[in-house]
Amino acid sequence: MSMKRSLRREFVGALVDTARHFSHFVDRRAQRLGLTGAQIRVLRSRREAMPDRLPAE
Repeated sequence: MSMKRSLRREFVGALVDTARHFSHFVDRRAQRLGLTGAQIRVLRSRREAMPDRLPAE
């Protein structure tokens, strides 16, 4: 049981580290564009919410 718990803890730790690195990447990219990471995230979420094409009639 402790081995399973240990593997789960390692996996969650790696996932958190990956999220932290990705957030840092977004912040650096935004900085190059003269924006903040939060602005980039909002723009991205709005872009995903918009349909790519109009529905077929």
